[in-house]
Amino acid sequence: LVNVHGKLIEGGGHVLHRSGGQRDCSALAVQRSEDIVLDRLTIDDDRRAPPCELGAKPCESTINVQSARNVRLTGVVVYAGKGYVVSVWDTDGFAFIRSVVSDAGIIGVYVGHFKYGPSRNVMVADSVIARSRTSGLAVQGAISASPEEPVLVMDNVFSGNHWHGLWPVPGVPGGITSGGQVL
Repeated sequence: LVNVHGKLIEGGGHVLHRSGGQRDCSALAVQRSEDIVLDRLTIDDDRRAPPCELGAKPCESTINVQSARNVRLTGVVVYAGKGYVVSVWDTDGFAFIRSVVSDAGIIGVYVGHFKYGPSRNVMVADSVIARSRTSGLAVQGAISASPEEPVLVMDNVFSGNHWHGLWPVPGVPGGITSGGQVL
């Protein structure tokens, strides 16, 4: 969805099974768009296909939101995403509500990046993020300048994330770190 305004994608509880090309393209990409809702859709990225390694090209996010406004994912479930499963950069108004990410290849939900694209007015609530290889939820670039545009992370379940570190860091025993349930 590029330069699209006011779209509701009603998944109706259906499952989108992807059995090839998961690394090549996102199941849903939202760019320079506004007022987008994805509701009640499950995306199964095929657990038999291995996850991406850091720096692997291509390795697209399962759901990729960039330079957008007011994007809401409700009742969305993603299984076995290969890299950064839900990636949200340079976006004003993002909500991940009553949703699930399970078995993320690298990061479950990655909101903003402090250098490349901070995001504002962010809410991650009433969701489950489980078994991400590194971080369950990374909010490295979610910012707020006022109480009217908050960054809220509340009433979520984080379980079994950061079971395999991927970022090399000198001076750290084992040399690999960075990540956790919430980073």
